[in-house]
Order: sequence, then structure tokens, then C-alpha cells
Amino acid sequence: MEKELNDEHLVLLKVLFLQFDEECNDKLPAGIFARAVHMAFNSIGELITLAQAQAITEQYNDGTGYYSFDKFVTILTGKMVQIYTRPEMLKLFRVMDKEHKGFITVEEMRQKFGDRLTEDEIQCAVRCGDGILTFEAFYTLMNPFKN
Repeated sequence: MEKELNDEHLVLLKVLFLQFDEECNDKLPAGIFARAVHMAFNSIGELITLAQAQAITEQYNDGTGYYSFDKFVTILTGKMVQIYTRPEMLKLFRVMDKEHKGFITVEEMRQKFGDRLTEDEIQCAVRCGDGILTFEAFYTLMNPFKN
């Protein structure tokens, strides 16, 4: 079964894409598309060079010289499927849970993800956990895919 991004993440990708779509025609020329891919990958923690983004862009070349939002979503979804696996998220959780308590605190979430998550998102995730976040709650919060 192919994974689909949840609506919130699709909106975020659309906003990012539109920042580069100066002509408002839902397509970008290769060079600009590569810059958008570069920025998007870096924003999800996958640090790549612009040259690497250009190579990724070229893999999706259909001969028109333009790239649609749908291609953008396809590329990013493919990468996010690799990043947001349970084992990978568990590794990240364990890095944050330095004392091996089996949970992380709201403050640890703020320190690590304060620039990516709103206070409401963090509070919602820990609401039932008495100020702590178990792995399951962490995974649910960070998972960009529809259930």
C-alpha cells in the first residue's frame, strides 16, 4: 500500500512549492524546481547539496523541462517514507531519551523541535501523558502520513 501524506503536510509542501512558483502556473522550470527540492529536503533534516537536488530533479525529467507540484510531492513522499519509519523514529527518540527513561519531556521536545512544531502540537501530544511523551505518542506526532 502506497503511503499518502496527511493534509497538513501536503499544505506545507504546497506553500513551499508556491514560494518558487512565481508565474502561478503550478509548474517550475528544472533549475527552480531543484532549488525547491533542495530546500524541502533540508527542511525535513535530509541535508543535501544543490547539485544532489539537481540530480534528483533530473531523475524525474519527462522532457518538458517543467516539474509539477505532483512530482514535488512524489519526490518528497519517497524520501519521507525512508526517513519516517518506526525504526528510524525510534533511533531519534532514543537519542532524545538520553537517560533511557522510556519517555521524553515537553521541554526536551521544545528544545529539539521548537522550530518545527507549534506549542499546541507539543501540548496536544503530551496532554494525556502528564507532561511526558512516550515513543508511541512521539511517533504519532512526528509521522507525516495518513493512518
